Order: sequence, then structure tokens, then C-alpha cells
Amino acid sequence: MKDVKLTDIYKTKLGKAFFDFILTYSRNRTEIDAWGFYSDVNIRVHGHYNDFLAMLKLLQTLGYGKYIVGRKGGTTRFVWDQPMLDVARIATAQVGAPATTVTTKEHVFSVRPDWNISIEVPLNLTQKEADRLGDFVKTLAY
Repeated sequence: MKDVKLTDIYKTKLGKAFFDFILTYSRNRTEIDAWGFYSDVNIRVHGHYNDFLAMLKLLQTLGYGKYIVGRKGGTTRFVWDQPMLDVARIATAQVGAPATTVTTKEHVFSVRPDWNISIEVPLNLTQKEADRLGDFVKTLAY
């Protein structure tokens, strides 16, 4: 469901410029300064700052991060809950752009002497994602 909405954002001029600009980065950023990022994206497309902020709010609604309004001299920013490069790849791949292959690794864990489980995770698993996975496993105990 989330991915369908990303394609809707990508189909707009501002969304396309936003996600295409993100893909110029070689490393993920956990946070972006709204005005600074908008200035870079706006070079490619003439959109209004309020439209850009609305797009960040929509990304928050979809669960990709948190939109934080700058108060008392602070900057308005977006803090990513998921790697921004992965979100951009999802948005672009869904509408015909080449998809990036995610390399994974399988891990086997011995729960009991006679019981093993395996899990496949991306090689670029972040600490936050690992923590979420651990929190999920904690909910499995009865």
C-alpha cells in the first residue's frame, strides 16, 4: 500500500525531482534540512516551498519518516525512519526506472538444541532496523 503512494508522489514534477535528486547521493542521510534540500531540488523544477513541505508531510503520513517544524530558530527538517535511498528506489522502480538489487544474507539461529530458525536480511541492515526486528521477536513469547 505504501509503495503505491510513493509512485503517485514520483509522478509529480516535484516528486520526480525530489527522488531523482536523492538518488544522486551515494550514502543515506538520516535527516534532511527542508529549505536546503528544497533549494537543491528546486533548481530542477520550479515548485513552491509549501508544496515541498506538503510532500514531506505526506511521506510522514505514509510512515517513511517524521516531519519536524523548526521552532525558535531551529530548522524545519525531515527525519527518515527508513533509508532514504531505499525509499527513492522504491518510488522510481515502481514507475519504470531500473530497480536496484538488494544483497541479502541468511542467518541461522539455534533457538533450542533441536530447533533452528533462519532469517534473510539485507547486508546494509541498519541498527534501527535490527532493533525493530529484535522488538518484533520479543512479542513472540507467550
